[in-house]
Amino acid sequence: ASAAGLILGHLIGITVATVMISFIVVRRSHPHIRSWLRSVRNWDSIKTQLVTYSKFPRYSIWADLINSSGSQLPIIILSAQFSVAIGGLYFMALRIGNTPATVVAESLGKAYLSKAAAALRSGHLRANTRIFFRLLLGISIVPYVLIALMVPVLVPFLFGEQWIDAGKYLVYLSPWIFSVFLVAPLTILYSVLGWQEEELRFQFILFVGRVSIILFPIIGYSASTTILLFSLVSGFIYIFHGVRILLRVSIRSSQITSDMRKEVKASI
Repeated sequence: ASAAGLILGHLIGITVATVMISFIVVRRSHPHIRSWLRSVRNWDSIKTQLVTYSKFPRYSIWADLINSSGSQLPIIILSAQFSVAIGGLYFMALRIGNTPATVVAESLGKAYLSKAAAALRSGHLRANTRIFFRLLLGISIVPYVLIALMVPVLVPFLFGEQWIDAGKYLVYLSPWIFSVFLVAPLTILYSVLGWQEEELRFQFILFVGRVSIILFPIIGYSASTTILLFSLVSGFIYIFHGVRILLRVSIRSSQITSDMRKEVKASI
């Protein structure tokens, strides 16, 4: 009952916040929207743009929805299969490790978005993306190695001994968090190159892999093993699609391997 209450409360909170924000945005934007509609003369151009960018609502929205569902699912299932305490520890580990990584990765991706669009027009997308990939490798390897080594000590020191298992779970999640930091900025190329179908396919495969692993408690796996397997499978799928993106912009597999080897050596 307590797990169901947490889930229901979380869903209600998201729903209420979404409705309130939507209401505020519509109310404040309504006069501007009406003014813009009255000023529009070339409706044919607007229709052309709607057709050109129709892949975004058709594919990207569903991809984001699947991604969000897959990220929240472990909290729900771990709470239901083991205990609300384990679900809370997992959530704490996720917030400590994944939230900063996601914020930084999204910022890097948005910063590269305009450069990637310009590079595509000038014919330098392959070279620029390879430089960007090496940058991501260079700034991610050392921090995540240090995190994996120091987290078991830092988490109980900062938050108290009751959160020691959250530190352990964060170590287990580090391969996935590392892969998100490395690959998520590259996924902006889905938008630049019009690969929204590929983005939806990636998120669907990731969702299926996550669900398959997170249901392992049903057949007797412990919470720690489930979280570790979840991290490894999610990380593998992210890395696989990151390599796929690099290959699709004509970066050869030998170049990818060479860049990874150089950055690992430089980090050591």
